[in-house]
Amino acid sequence: MDTRTTIFILGALVISLGMFGTIYGVSLSDVNPTLKADVTKKFNTIFIVTSILMALLLVLALYNINSNDSVVV
Repeated sequence: MDTRTTIFILGALVISLGMFGTIYGVSLSDVNPTLKADVTKKFNTIFIVTSILMALLLVLALYNINSNDSVVV
């Protein structure tokens, strides 16, 4: 992998984390304090599962790109 691809992947990761952080902050700003702990726990679970699935898709995409000779990077 060259540096351009690495920068693209890291940029996509930073943008994804920023989007999740924004959604997380906005969603928790309007939650009733009695429900906040439950909502926070559910958001953490969603974040972990989504991160694992995104990492799996990234690995599969990179494997496909590296194994396919017709793809020009």
